[in-house]
Amino acid sequence: MSTGRLTIVRERDAWNKALASTEPCSVVAHFDYLQAGAQLEDHGRAELAIWQSGERRLLHPYVRRRIQGYDGLDDITSVFEFGGLWSVPTSHLAAEAAADFGSLFAAYCATENIVSEFTRVHPFADAALLAAAGYRVETASGHTVVPLRSSYAQIQAGYRHSLRKAIAKGERSGVRVEQSCDYAPFLEIYHRNLERLGAKKYYFFPRDFFERAKRYFDLYYAFDLSGSICAGHVYLRDGETIFAFLCHGVPESLGLRPNDCIYDYVIRREAQGRARRLHLGGGHPSLVRYKRRFSPNQVAFAVAKRVYDHGKYAQLAREREQRLGASLEASSYFPRYRASVPRPCEQPTLARSNLPTPEETRDD
Repeated sequence: MSTGRLTIVRERDAWNKALASTEPCSVVAHFDYLQAGAQLEDHGRAELAIWQSGERRLLHPYVRRRIQGYDGLDDITSVFEFGGLWSVPTSHLAAEAAADFGSLFAAYCATENIVSEFTRVHPFADAALLAAAGYRVETASGHTVVPLRSSYAQIQAGYRHSLRKAIAKGERSGVRVEQSCDYAPFLEIYHRNLERLGAKKYYFFPRDFFERAKRYFDLYYAFDLSGSICAGHVYLRDGETIFAFLCHGVPESLGLRPNDCIYDYVIRREAQGRARRLHLGGGHPSLVRYKRRFSPNQVAFAVAKRVYDHGKYAQLAREREQRLGASLEASSYFPRYRASVPRPCEQPTLARSNLPTPEETRDD
C-alpha cells in the first residue's frame, strides 16, 4: 500500500515553493535550469515529481519529450547533463520511500503514455535511491574530479609533470585568462568545433540556453599575446561542485595550451574556496587520459533506465529496426527506438572539451 503522495509540478511558483521548503538541492532541479534545458529537446517540457509523506520528501526533476513520429507518446530524459532522485531529509528510510515513489511514478507514466526513461545520474546524487525505485542502474564510467579544499600549491603538486610543463609553456607564450559575460565568441568557437566533429544538431546549444541559465554559469576566455581568443570554457556552479560544463579551444591555437591554462586558472581561483571539487567529467579514452593529468581522483558515473510500457517499447524498437533496415539487438543504446546506428554503441555524451591534440595527450 502506498504511504506517500505524488505531485507533478510544472509551474514556476509551485516549483520554487517546493524547492524553497527543502534543503539546498542541485542546480539540475531548479526551475530556470530545467526550463532552459527542456528547450533543447523535441517538444521538451520540464517537470518535477514530488513524493511526500509527512516530513519526508523525494524530488525527481526531468525533461519530458515527444517521441518523434508518434503523437501522444513521450519519454523522459535528464536535463543536460545530469538528473536523479533526491531525498529530503536524507535518512535510512529513503530506500523505503524511493520504492513507494517508484510505484506511484510508474502509475503516473502509464496514464500519461510515457514509454521509458533514461537518466544520467548526477555524480554526487544517491544512485541507490533510483535502484530502490525500480530503475536499472548501470555504472557507465569514472569521471575525473579535482579536490579543491587543499591549497593551490598542494593541488598543483598533484598535476602530472607534463601538465605543469604545458601550463608553463602557455604562460611563457603570453596566454592570459579572463572571466567574461559575453557568450558570442564562445558560441562561435563551440559551434565551429561541433561542425568539425560532426556532432548531432542537439548539441548546438543556442545563445538562448545560456541566457536563460546564465546565473548558474561562469565563462572564461584564454587570450594570446595579440588579444585573440584561443579558448572558451563554461563552468556550472552546483553547490559544492563546479562542473566543467563546455570547454572548447580554437584548433589553430591549441599549441599555446589555452585549455590547460584555463583549467589551471579556475583551480587556482577556486582552491580553498566554497566549492569542494571541480568535476572534469569523462569522455573518450584520449580525453580521459588528458583530464587525469590534473588529478588521479575518480568518481563513479552511472545511468538509470526504466521502461514503463514494455509493449509500446518493443513495438517502437521493431519499427525503428524496419526504418534502419537492420537489427538493433546488439545495440546498447537506450531507449532502443531512438538508436541511430545498427551496431553496439555507448550511450551518447558530449565531450566536455574538444578533441585534444597528440601533443596534449602525450606524457613527456
